[in-house]
Amino acid sequence: MDRRQAGDMDLNRGSLENATARLWLDLGTNRPVQSELEIKISQRGATATATLTIQYSEYGGPTAISIPPDVYDDPYELGCPGAG
Repeated sequence: MDRRQAGDMDLNRGSLENATARLWLDLGTNRPVQSELEIKISQRGATATATLTIQYSEYGGPTAISIPPDVYDDPYELGCPGAG
């Protein structure tokens, strides 16, 4: 399956089984120091869990964002739950 085919798929039949959001605050400044979002989805007997963790630091400082070298060039390389 290529990227165009995956983009044309109807994923509305998927089911969000569980979603959890957490936020950690610095007690002295009340600023976020970390957030985490975990979602679990299922479709046609296949399930997937995704966890997104963000750490916050150096408020007001310069920012640089880069993509880690081990990120896949094709986001659908490993497949998509329920896509088959």
